[in-house]
Amino acid sequence: DFRSPGGMYSTLRPELITATPAQRARMAANPTAVVEKSMWFENPFPYLEVRRPFILGTRERKWKATLSHRFFELLHAKGKLTRLYTQNIDGLDYQLALPPTSVVPVHGSIGEVACEACGHAHDFDVFCERVATGIKDIYKEDKTAPAESSLAAATCDACGRPAVKPTTVLFGASLPRRFFESAQADLPTTDLLIVAGTSLVVSPANSLVYSVPESTVRLIVNNEPVGKSPYTMQVLSTRADAGKCELRGSGLRSAVSREPASFEIEFVDAFGQVCYAEELDVYVELVYSPRYGSASGGELAMSPVIAAAEAAP
Repeated sequence: DFRSPGGMYSTLRPELITATPAQRARMAANPTAVVEKSMWFENPFPYLEVRRPFILGTRERKWKATLSHRFFELLHAKGKLTRLYTQNIDGLDYQLALPPTSVVPVHGSIGEVACEACGHAHDFDVFCERVATGIKDIYKEDKTAPAESSLAAATCDACGRPAVKPTTVLFGASLPRRFFESAQADLPTTDLLIVAGTSLVVSPANSLVYSVPESTVRLIVNNEPVGKSPYTMQVLSTRADAGKCELRGSGLRSAVSREPASFEIEFVDAFGQVCYAEELDVYVELVYSPRYGSASGGELAMSPVIAAAEAAP
């Protein structure tokens, strides 16, 4: 749990992590530095020490697959499941009677291990044993944990670099190629798309709902309305002939807040029509945000912008 009260972002204690003073300062200023690609290759200990209980808990099956997981297992048993795309990194899908080819972990998984440097796959149980004996417990819950962390826990058998970790996608790293390849193969022939337990504001996974044929039934199961950005924006395109494409933006920087923010935006052309294009010259006017209220005149300049979705036929 990252963003919720009591999650990693609010409880992280960099002073307990094996790191340089500069690295600890980065983590204190921005807790997401723990899971950044640049930090990982500088120092793998922040990631491994913070994630140690989750890695070992996954091996012990401390957390169990839910009824929702079992529903997709049932769909597979009845020959109805083409693919399960999951944004969760908890590895609970590995507890299901599903072949590995039926599951696409969009953001990687705690339950799968590979070298971040060379891509060589490693045995999960062997890796867990190395973590248990070679990575210290900053939470002071495991009395058998070592007093200090060792790079041997993350050393790759293939390339020799200390870069072995669960396949969870780091900030600054690309999503697995399999996500894009599977989506391209699956979605054109999908006749039912079930979207469950997601806000649909995280890109590019949220693009799947727009990538199925118009005839596809899309079933949304969520406690709250989905696809809603906390920002209301008006998007103006300078190209009325932009064709057809959509963009899901993330990491944009507000001229009002000067803080990184994520947005789900929809392009409209000069005639008020939804505009799809692979490249657009646009300006986004921030109309309202719950944090800063009215922000007329606050613009997010994006010129040019490369769309995250493929051009529609």
